[in-house]
Amino acid sequence: MKAVLDLLVQLFNWIFQIESGPVKIGEHCYMPLFYRAQTGSVAMTWGYLSKPDYERAHLRKTIKDGAQSGETPAICFCLTPQNINAGVILDNMTVSEEMLDYLEDRCKELVDDGVAVFPCLYVDDASPRWMEIEKHRPVWEKVHSRIGKYVTGYILSIETNEYANSAAHIDGCLTVMRSAMPGADFYGTHLQWKASNGRYQWASAIGIPASANLILVEFSFDPHKGDLLGLQAVKNEFYDIQRCNPGLRWVAHEYNTDAGSVTCEAQKEFLRQQKIWGTG
Repeated sequence: MKAVLDLLVQLFNWIFQIESGPVKIGEHCYMPLFYRAQTGSVAMTWGYLSKPDYERAHLRKTIKDGAQSGETPAICFCLTPQNINAGVILDNMTVSEEMLDYLEDRCKELVDDGVAVFPCLYVDDASPRWMEIEKHRPVWEKVHSRIGKYVTGYILSIETNEYANSAAHIDGCLTVMRSAMPGADFYGTHLQWKASNGRYQWASAIGIPASANLILVEFSFDPHKGDLLGLQAVKNEFYDIQRCNPGLRWVAHEYNTDAGSVTCEAQKEFLRQQKIWGTG
């Protein structure tokens, strides 16, 4: 029935040429990072732009099928670097109109399928670098002028902890992102709980950048060990994050790479029972 309704909505929009807009998040968000590709292997949503048509369609269906009642399907994918973005934005921060057309089409197909769009601008340990966002502002303004009408939220970088000097350092870059790419509902970044480079550590509400109204969370343990560590590890982590960050809007985004395993599903179900804002 849901598939039929989705098809009818798409047909209605096509007939009356209704412009697609950002998907609004309801009570909760379902934003997985790891999923099972059509081959059966574990894959990540980060590389959505570089996936072939059939795999993108499979991923959209996987996200929609995985969302439970009250959860809005959503995806976070990377806009840089060029080895995972299909060359949309080159590592020297140049972008062609042709590639902007491609990027806009990818965002539109997600929105038309009812999946909220959360582009991630940078990857922490690859060029271009998130801390140079001011220098890249003209490119991001150009990108936003094409895709902003589809975007529910912007994410600064994967694992921003790694090269941050302080919460204020991240916050300054988030402020630039908000200014260059205005009008989205959410602005945030991806942080690993209690990870430290010796300069900055997110271990309490004090470590949250002031301009962020959303954090995608990687749990403190290696997600490749998610099955091995089991349900109790996720419980302990959840209670720790909630206790130290009251009122935080966050997505449990990275905690078990073994998507679909019995243990992963039990971990996910526990998080849902806690009424967390977003699960993955």
